[in-house]
Amino acid sequence: GIRHAFHGGTLPKTQPSVKFLTRTPRISRPAGRLRPTVLKSEPMNEADPFPHAPIAEQSVLSAMFRKPEMIARAHAEGIDASAFYMPGCKQILAGLIAARDAGIFDGEGAIDISTFVQQAQLDGSLERMGGPANVFAVSNYAFGEWGWSTWCNQLRETKARRIALSASQAIGE
Repeated sequence: GIRHAFHGGTLPKTQPSVKFLTRTPRISRPAGRLRPTVLKSEPMNEADPFPHAPIAEQSVLSAMFRKPEMIARAHAEGIDASAFYMPGCKQILAGLIAARDAGIFDGEGAIDISTFVQQAQLDGSLERMGGPANVFAVSNYAFGEWGWSTWCNQLRETKARRIALSASQAIGE
């Protein structure tokens, strides 16, 4: 059996040979000179998403849940709903702004997540946010605002790339 094979015996017939396991694969190479790739202007494939940064989107929203003053800071840094690509994140941002304005805070000054979810359910936006599980996941996504500048830079960059892609697509039509 197998144990016998490790102690100098032969491998059973059902196992591949040692020669097969140690054989170096052959690499095929194209004949002749390589041709440069020509980029074609094709309509954008709907299956390919526009540039977005889901980690940055969720991290920024998580920081806003923990410290509502980050909502004003984001606005001052040019982060608004258009900086978010994922529809659920856009909806959560709108809910965070409404919760801040309504004063829905817990004892530590953060947005009260339970009241937030109840309010979203009452106004019909909870499912557009991705449901209660998504709201809870986003609210606990980041443990602080340590990466705030990086996240905001990523959101601004992906927004600019989406705008450029949309503009180039419009030109091509």
